Amino acid sequence: MRWLTTACGLGTLLFAACTGLTHGEAPWTRVLADTRPGAALRLTLDGERVVVAAAPIDTIALPAAARAAVAALPGRTTFLAREWDHGGDGFRRETLDDAGTAHGLLVAADGTLRERWRSAPLRDVPVDVLAATAGHEPMVDTAHAVDRPGEAPCWRLFARDRQGRAFVVSVSTSGERRGRWRRVDAAIDL
Repeated sequence: MRWLTTACGLGTLLFAACTGLTHGEAPWTRVLADTRPGAALRLTLDGERVVVAAAPIDTIALPAAARAAVAALPGRTTFLAREWDHGGDGFRRETLDDAGTAHGLLVAADGTLRERWRSAPLRDVPVDVLAATAGHEPMVDTAHAVDRPGEAPCWRLFARDRQGRAFVVSVSTSGERRGRWRRVDAAIDL
């Protein structure tokens, strides 16, 4: 059994490798396989259901094709993880370049691109996009311009509500709110 302790007051959750916050199988628990003890796991929740889980890994845990694909990303690595989401398993690398712009890639084990993003100063984000968080998450921390093959480009806003809870808000380029999920960082004790 494994223990998952959240840093955001959700309490301590006990789960086995074959069960989780979702009903039945919890495939997101596979990302724990290569995680270092005490690492900060990123969970994105839709209600009580985990929709994204990213667990930090060392470079050695990257398959060769994924390592080659993420190596092309400019800047210093700030986050390297194995990630599970609706598209399955993948590997995420996030970097910060000398100009202060953050970049990110999510690739499959075979190196196939699943997602690319870059940060943008809030002053460069269209007003209609920022307005999509009005009334719910008044404090937008960062914005990413996101491209996923086969999907329309969008913005991903990282925001906080008045209680300080973190949310990820997906907004179309025209300002239509596409989704909102709770973001939790959790410590893992294996």
